[in-house]
Amino acid sequence: MDLAALGAVEDLDADGAGADRLARLTRLVIALGVALRLTRYALGHPLWGDEAFLATSLIDRDLAGLLRPLEYGQVCPVGFLATVWAIVRTLGFHEYALRLFPTVCSLASLFVFDVWMRRLLKPRARLFATAIFAIAMFPIRHGGEVKPYATDLLVATSLLAAASSFLTKPERTRTVWILAAAALIAPAFSSPSLFVTAGLSPALARRLRERPSRRGWIAWGAFNVSIAASYALWFVALSNAPEASVQEGLRKYWADGFPPLGRPVELTLWMLKTHTGHMVGYPVGGANGASAATAIAIAAAVVWAARRGEVARLLLLLGPLAPAFAAAALQLYPYGGSQRTMLYFAPAACVLAGLGLDLGVGAIRDVARRRRVVVALTSACVLGAITMLVFDVLMPYKCVYDERSREFARWFWRTEADGAELVCAKRDLGAVFEPRHWQLLRTALYQCNQAIYAEGHARRAATRSSAEPSRTDRPLRVVLYNEWPVENPAFQAWIRDLEARYALRDLRVYRVNRGVRSRDTSYEDVYRVLEFEPRDGAIAAQTPSGGRLGRAVDRSGSGRTQR
Repeated sequence: MDLAALGAVEDLDADGAGADRLARLTRLVIALGVALRLTRYALGHPLWGDEAFLATSLIDRDLAGLLRPLEYGQVCPVGFLATVWAIVRTLGFHEYALRLFPTVCSLASLFVFDVWMRRLLKPRARLFATAIFAIAMFPIRHGGEVKPYATDLLVATSLLAAASSFLTKPERTRTVWILAAAALIAPAFSSPSLFVTAGLSPALARRLRERPSRRGWIAWGAFNVSIAASYALWFVALSNAPEASVQEGLRKYWADGFPPLGRPVELTLWMLKTHTGHMVGYPVGGANGASAATAIAIAAAVVWAARRGEVARLLLLLGPLAPAFAAAALQLYPYGGSQRTMLYFAPAACVLAGLGLDLGVGAIRDVARRRRVVVALTSACVLGAITMLVFDVLMPYKCVYDERSREFARWFWRTEADGAELVCAKRDLGAVFEPRHWQLLRTALYQCNQAIYAEGHARRAATRSSAEPSRTDRPLRVVLYNEWPVENPAFQAWIRDLEARYALRDLRVYRVNRGVRSRDTSYEDVYRVLEFEPRDGAIAAQTPSGGRLGRAVDRSGSGRTQR
């Protein structure tokens, strides 16, 4: 087997000035990739639903609490959670602290990928693969979110790069021992890393059959033992997996990512749709065949490498798909469907797409024309990166309604706390009247925004020993979010208990994103503020009785609160 770097036979003056030109272009696209990632982080986008679902579990829990089932039915590797938890405890609970670790992982994956490409691909193919990886939308977007997708990307890239090094120099069995240690730790930060390590095993074995080594086989055996041990440790012993009912809900949510086995026609169409959809959407792409161009480039690279006998390297790049497909067949984890759950395949997809593009350019006989095509393709990448930068600056949010909610929360928790103790009925006083209400999307965003913008919330939560207001010498303002259970006996009893010590003076209602809905999701935020005074300082004539709660004035029309 030829172990020279992969790429078209006719590289663009790879040994002369052309190689320097290609290297400069590669550094340019890497710099753009760094700029895209740092800009997105610096803009501090408001948290969106998926991020808030996970971040809520980091507000009040201690380190041991991360091993319990997470809020909102979330599933997340405990190593990732613990790292973000430590950062939040050090820097505070806010968007920048929450996203710091994912952003660092996203940047690191870019540099690891570049080092790998220097060893794997010829200069022109390296340029194409690195450019695709550097400016691809999915790694950038999900690399800056409070979710473990960035660690999926970094872990997969690192494992593939290390294994590729062994394929090139199989006498270095130390590399396999390093992989064995990494396989044991990786699932703490990336659940689908199990697919990557399991997929690497056949590639390593293939190389060992070609260059037999007793020490190599021993190391390979240790590598496979580590894979099994990592599953037992992180998915059985230290799992924060949700309850069975929540897992069933996840399976329904992931249904599009499960192959329709037993129905050959549907399975064929599903395979075609999946492999031309989000999972290969690099640098851009989407569902329903929108990534077909990338899929064609990948297919061309696979056929070319197979004809050259590069079986071990193909197993290295495509091997993780086999255990991933098996997991999908068992309805344990989705295959395709969403790009974020398949981000562990991004490094391999970008390598093959870059190699396929290089093969196409290499087929152009005229050298001058080849150079113009390379420059044109690189320019398109640069233009795409600049467009993404401008788009991020002009629209620094995923959803404008999340931005409106955040800006209101920033104003509300500061203004309403002026001269009073402002508390949340649920988070600060433990008053939950309908548990299902606190499993809805908007309640997660509300709780995160409160934790970020309510001054002293974290301190109060850490020091309060009971569900009681901490002070009784000034007005008490209690916030109810998106609920008004006046007919609920538990709510009525709660009000009576408060009125034994406080006099209800006022009710204010604030509405944000009034009436905005998308499919089955409502984006409306309704803040109801019940204002109480200590009984000794109350003015009875101005204190409405509990019976007037349902007839309180809606003050949402004021310019500052209506958005």
